[in-house]
Amino acid sequence: MNERMMNAKGPFDFFQKLAVLNQLFRSLLLLVFTGLLGWAGYYGYYRYVKPAQELESVRAEFARVQDELVQSQQKLQQQQAEIQELSEVNDRLTTSLRLIKVDRRLAYLTVTDTGPDPETGVPLMKVLYTEVDSQGQQVGPRRVFTLQGTLLNVDCWLAKFEDKYIEQADLVRGSSLCIIRGIRGDRDAGLQEIDQGAVYGETIAPGADPRPPIYQTQGQLSDLEQKVWSDFWRVANDTALQQELGLRAVHGQVNYIQVEAGATYQLDLRASDGGSIRRVEQPPAIALPNPDDA
Repeated sequence: MNERMMNAKGPFDFFQKLAVLNQLFRSLLLLVFTGLLGWAGYYGYYRYVKPAQELESVRAEFARVQDELVQSQQKLQQQQAEIQELSEVNDRLTTSLRLIKVDRRLAYLTVTDTGPDPETGVPLMKVLYTEVDSQGQQVGPRRVFTLQGTLLNVDCWLAKFEDKYIEQADLVRGSSLCIIRGIRGDRDAGLQEIDQGAVYGETIAPGADPRPPIYQTQGQLSDLEQKVWSDFWRVANDTALQQELGLRAVHGQVNYIQVEAGATYQLDLRASDGGSIRRVEQPPAIALPNPDDA
């Protein structure tokens, strides 16, 4: 019986061992498969997933940098526009400041002789008058005046424009207008006109040049000057017309200085103001006397 049991147990053990081996083989296969699957996942991650993520990150960084570049370009364009605008403002201010400080020469007055009148004892001065244009070139003939006194007076008519036109570097209203009416000494009874052919204050024919002949050689008369000089005192008393023409002041002005024999004085017109008279230490040749001067 024992033998029979032993004989029956043998096949059972065989199948049991076979099952164990089969389980072991299946476990081994599962382990190998799991390893292969893990390796494949690892390989796939580093071979495909991670590069894709890195590529996406690079794309995002590129998009960010590109966006920053666009913003920088827009900011640069804005700054360039601001710089251009500031440059234009600076140029305009520089020009206006230059115009404000510009002194335009009007005339030279050289005192060729001084002394008392032999008959009356009244101080006399002989003055060589030379008018010049905006370039400092002589305009019209030079004249010699004999005046009484020691103070040389120069009488002008002035039309001054509003400051905004000078600030804007306006080509028409960027400087005061001036006409020299005449000169006199402080002991003279009346004004000696610089232009013998001109009668100031006369009624001017329509369309005619209202300026004295000496000024008519200094370029074409503008409509604005026509309105100012055609009826100077009416403009001076018509505030509405002054506002229309952009004027802030219209009046006469007398500049005077105590003279010395042999000295040359220069009459200037500042763009933002009126006339001024000052001594010139080194006058140009056109301001100096010559034998032809009476």
